[in-house]
Amino acid sequence: MILNEIKKRLPLGFKIWIKTRKFLPQALKDKLLVRWFLLWEKTGKLKYLKRLRIIIGIQLTVKQLEAILTQFKQKTDCKLLVFGLGNDSLLWLTANRAGQTVFLEGHQAWFNEFKSRHPEWLAYRVSYETKLRDWKTWLNQPDKLTLDLKPEIHQTPWDIILVDGPIGYGDDAPGRMKSIYTASQLINQGGDIFVHDCEREVEQVYCDTFLLPKNLVKEMTNLRHYRG
Repeated sequence: MILNEIKKRLPLGFKIWIKTRKFLPQALKDKLLVRWFLLWEKTGKLKYLKRLRIIIGIQLTVKQLEAILTQFKQKTDCKLLVFGLGNDSLLWLTANRAGQTVFLEGHQAWFNEFKSRHPEWLAYRVSYETKLRDWKTWLNQPDKLTLDLKPEIHQTPWDIILVDGPIGYGDDAPGRMKSIYTASQLINQGGDIFVHDCEREVEQVYCDTFLLPKNLVKEMTNLRHYRG
């Protein structure tokens, strides 16, 4: 459990706050997330990433977050493409506030929820039209793996691409075959691709096939970092 990893090291007041965090208004959670990210950005202290990880309830570890977020410090006018809307979306927007961030989401209800809360975000609904059970068949048809996206997305040289969607478990899930392949086609030369949940066979095979082992920068448990 995420909380069990660090709760023993936290002061009593913060432990009590953790137990009641689910009752906090979303607006307050968002403010805390932004505050703790900015404090990490200024000081480099991992305690702030630990705190924001708790409040947004994401699976990425502190070290994985640090590896991704550090890349934003190294790029100016960064163009970020994220496969999947989620609890961490505000974090990526804040980290890349000086650049351009676009989200791609395949789940209609999830997409509608985020667009209603954040109509100003650049987020697009996409259709994957795949089933995870057919991943081996799709592997041999790369010409059919490119997502149908707006021309401006295809034409943009993306500096960082995060692949954390769509759903990648269960036979009827769309799987991440198309998102991994599309990332390989859209990344700018020298750009960075991060693929989450690489403990699963499909992510491993598609990364090895389309992102290539020679381009692997680092593997952090179930997160892989590739250089475009």
